[in-house]
Order: sequence, then structure tokens, then C-alpha cells
Amino acid sequence: MPALHAAGVEPFQWPNRSQFGLLVVNGLLAIAYYGGFMIALALTSPLFAAVGVMLTIPIMAVVDMIIQRQVLPWNVFVGGAAILVGFCILSFAEYRDTVRKSLLRRPPNAS
Repeated sequence: MPALHAAGVEPFQWPNRSQFGLLVVNGLLAIAYYGGFMIALALTSPLFAAVGVMLTIPIMAVVDMIIQRQVLPWNVFVGGAAILVGFCILSFAEYRDTVRKSLLRRPPNAS
């Protein structure tokens, strides 16, 4: 960046107060996002965490629709529903696997 500024290709300008505030908010949201992802990795499997990250796509589509008051095409909703259904299927499979493993570890009845 300094080289591009010195060459006159891309002039650098410090952000004003409101832009700086937005940059700080963006940084804090990024820390929360990646912190949550690391916690999800620690508590679940990498596959579950990665598929969970894909849920941000339909969530952001809905947020954009609300904030920008724009009508989204039908394929956005179909894609978001497919991601949501896939996440639910994966959640159920992980739950079923956890229950099965806990039943296998249970000692037999002493009767």
C-alpha cells in the first residue's frame, strides 16, 4: 500500500471518524465470528462447523432483504432452504451417532 501511494497509483487517505467507527465494528464482528467458529470446531466436528458456516449465506440474504428492502429472486430462497435442510440432516446424523456411541459405552444390566 505505501508503495502504491508513493508511486501515485493508489492514493491513501486516512478514514474519517464515522468510517473508522465502522471499521472498528467490522473488526469486532470478525473477532466474534472467528471466535465462534473456533468454539464450534472445539465442541463439534470440523464438518459440522464448516457446514454451519454456510448458514451465514441465507442469513445474510435475509438481512440484506430486510435492510436494503429489496426483493430477492426465488432461487435465493431455494438455495437457502437447501443449505438449511442439509444442516438439519447433518445435525440429526451427528446426534444419532452420539446417542449410538453412548449406548455402546453403557455397561450391561447386572440383573
